[in-house]
Amino acid sequence: MDSLTVSITRDIIARSYRCGTQNEIEMIGNDCPIALALRERFPDVFVSGTHIHPFGDESDESFPLPGEAVEFIRRFDSLVDTPEERMGLPELTFEVALEEEVAYAKMVF
Repeated sequence: MDSLTVSITRDIIARSYRCGTQNEIEMIGNDCPIALALRERFPDVFVSGTHIHPFGDESDESFPLPGEAVEFIRRFDSLVDTPEERMGLPELTFEVALEEEVAYAKMVF
């Protein structure tokens, strides 16, 4: 099993702080901070409240988020009515375990 480091930086928080504020429910999992952090590695990534779906929400392939990432999502989502407060969230770096097939999957551009 391999691991992947995911970093939610100030820049990523700034680019995604309005995610989910315009009733674009179907796009939230594609444009949240964790999805933006993973987009270069997994262009079709979708993030739910507990899992990363590296090949999109239609794919059966997923891996669980660690507790600190789930808590970040909970805090981020709780500020949907005051998105400017999301800018005050701390940066976060975490590791996720990847199955070998996912870790070495060919990226299609």
